[in-house]
Order: sequence, then structure tokens, then C-alpha cells
Amino acid sequence: MEKVVIKHESKAKYWPRAVVVGDRVYFVGAAVGDDGSSVGPSFEEQIDFILGEIQGTLERLGSSMDQIIEMTFFYVNMKRDQPKVGPIFSKYFRTMPITCGIGTTELEANDPPLLIEIKGSALIPSPPPTQQES
Repeated sequence: MEKVVIKHESKAKYWPRAVVVGDRVYFVGAAVGDDGSSVGPSFEEQIDFILGEIQGTLERLGSSMDQIIEMTFFYVNMKRDQPKVGPIFSKYFRTMPITCGIGTTELEANDPPLLIEIKGSALIPSPPPTQQES
């Protein structure tokens, strides 16, 4: 089975956006803009940015947010920020995927600090891409 790496369009984003294997896409998201700096100082701005990026990636691959199987959230302050997820999720999801939250402090190296990162997987109902995007 072929593995296709989907890269960020910006040259400042040098890491993969997603990897497609068969009818699955594995994705990551962080609140990092095209210039390589953090987006928005607030948790709400950061998670909204990340979910928008994930949504755009999935749609370009012929999938959607409703095809997400699972997501893992890496929170800098899980106690404070986890309750804020629900209202933001209602903007992106009709049905909730399986989610898991993990607390970490390792995201704070950026300025403004990253408060959350997300990874997950989704189904691609149409045939997967055969070439790498740049």
C-alpha cells in the first residue's frame, strides 16, 4: 500500500500536514501560521485555526470533518482549556469523533506559546490521491 505525504503549502511549514495510506488520512495540527510563528495568543483562536486547517486538508483530499475517526489533543493547560472545546467543535462537527486529551508543557517554546496540538485520523470515502502536494 502506498504512503502519500501531504505537505503544507507554505515554505515556512516544513513538516507534513498529513499522510494518506489507502483510504485513511493521518493528520496533525498546530497553531502555526505561514510565517512560522504562533497564531493567536488565546486557546480559542488556536484551536479554531487548527480545526480550520484540518478541515481544509480533509476537503482537499475528498474527505470531511464528519469522516474523522479519532483525535488526540495535547493541552498545555488541560484543566483550563478542555471545557472550551465543545462550543468550538459545534462549528466543525455534526457528530463528535472519539477524542482523548493529554496534558503536556512541551508546547510553550513558541511566542506566543502554543496551547494545543492535535493529531488524528479520518476516512477518505473517494479514491485517495496518488501524488504528493507541495
